[in-house]
Amino acid sequence: MYLLTRILLLVLISTNLKSNTGTVKYQMLKLEKYAAKNKAKNRKVAIDGYKKEELKNEKESDTLMNKPATDHKERLLNALTACLKNKLYRDITLADITRAAQVSRRSFYQHFETKDACLLALSSDTSLKIMACIMSAYSPADDLPSLTAKVTHAYLSFIQEHPALMNALYLETAAMGHKGLAARRKVAELFAQFLCQQVSVRINVGEKIQAIDHASAIAVIAGINELILYELMDGNSASLIQLSDTAEKLINRMVGL
Repeated sequence: MYLLTRILLLVLISTNLKSNTGTVKYQMLKLEKYAAKNKAKNRKVAIDGYKKEELKNEKESDTLMNKPATDHKERLLNALTACLKNKLYRDITLADITRAAQVSRRSFYQHFETKDACLLALSSDTSLKIMACIMSAYSPADDLPSLTAKVTHAYLSFIQEHPALMNALYLETAAMGHKGLAARRKVAELFAQFLCQQVSVRINVGEKIQAIDHASAIAVIAGINELILYELMDGNSASLIQLSDTAEKLINRMVGL
């Protein structure tokens, strides 16, 4: 059951990079219900099966993280990411983005109304890439404390390794008013649903942990993201991994560990 859930989630992510996070959240909810309905009957099979699938899953994740841009929208998102390495978001112009993407201004407006709309789309795209990174970080044999440690480390490592991008996504979207808040909410919803699903699956295989409802999961994810935001505001992007212990404690306490 662990293996099946993991494979389905990987397939889901790899086929939905161009969809919005609402679709991913809906699919993850379906997976949670599926896991609850079909309780794991043979944990050993899942563990042994994982060993055979591990390399395949890693290759799928690498493909997702490093796939070449195949259309103008992807090229524009990649171009904005590249521009953020050299300029502050507020100093980047449409000419910078279209030049880096090697597309026309007309092509830009076919996909985005404004530069802010492009950044919001990049936020959604990046959240799915982070999820792919997380999915490749743990084993279906892991209990929840082990999973929490690995997932938290993968999450914070990704952010720490992409400081310019994450500074823009955390700080600039926060200044976009309702649209920026809505984008942050979608990201929080995605990761909260993932947390709920993982807790549910592990309860179904006999782990002695407490169930977590969606509102509580949102509170945990939002709290962790707020700590990340403070560190970015203080210029501490190079030491984000130090938040791992705090993040793990928050999650573990929420499930009674």
